[in-house]
Amino acid sequence: SGSRPLADRLNSAPKHVATHRPDGLSWQGSRALSGDLAEAVRALKRQGGADLLTFGSGDMVRQLLAADLVDDLSLLVYPVMLGPGKRVFGDDAQARA
Repeated sequence: SGSRPLADRLNSAPKHVATHRPDGLSWQGSRALSGDLAEAVRALKRQGGADLLTFGSGDMVRQLLAADLVDDLSLLVYPVMLGPGKRVFGDDAQARA
């Protein structure tokens, strides 16, 4: 529908999901990645096409960074205080150009 262009675009886009529970994927166009995460993402990148985006998983982003599979990183920070929180980057993280 024209009244929800962003929702319509997300709903129609293919979605590759890194999950331990692949049986519950009900969102249209969703498919579970299988096997090793880094290898699955390398295979998707070799296929070409649209950019791959990651939303919401710090652990997954750390794995992709360690495998040198991140081309561009944008962080959205929400200033909420709920305790010590989780680290996004390990002590050994290094900036790259």
